[in-house]
Amino acid sequence: MQTTNDQVLAWLDTFSPIASMKENPEALAREMETIAGVFTRETSGPGTIDKTFQHIKMTNTSRAWPTAAQVYEALREVKREKTGEKVIGSQTGDRFKLDAINRSKLENEVIPTAKRWLGQFPGLRKHAISVLLYWNEPLIDDNGKEYEPSGKLKKTDRRKMYA
Repeated sequence: MQTTNDQVLAWLDTFSPIASMKENPEALAREMETIAGVFTRETSGPGTIDKTFQHIKMTNTSRAWPTAAQVYEALREVKREKTGEKVIGSQTGDRFKLDAINRSKLENEVIPTAKRWLGQFPGLRKHAISVLLYWNEPLIDDNGKEYEPSGKLKKTDRRKMYA
């Protein structure tokens, strides 16, 4: 059975390498690792990889490799289709457009702070919800309680509170 990396590398061979990287094997290797890493981190189950490959082939406008951002967006779209999740607004954040420092700040400071505000500070809950929805994060506070976009606890969590 092929690993995720093997599947991704075999799939990338169906495209032409990015022209600016053809002469630089180190850059090609880094790009392949980045794209394979996106699949490894974001793949949610069997069939997701193949559906993502199909999605990218349908939407890719060139024969060049897709970017990591295109792969990430395709994976998110496949996950949405799989779960029946609706896209919340047309404005969502793209982590791959952030440089490494800002992505690190987002993941280590902004998202955890928003999750803390969600549960501990009712006055900041609306802002926390908008931040979490913008970055496509689940509305779960740092204590594991799940909220609706309206700011109310989900019914299953209310029952747990009083049990």
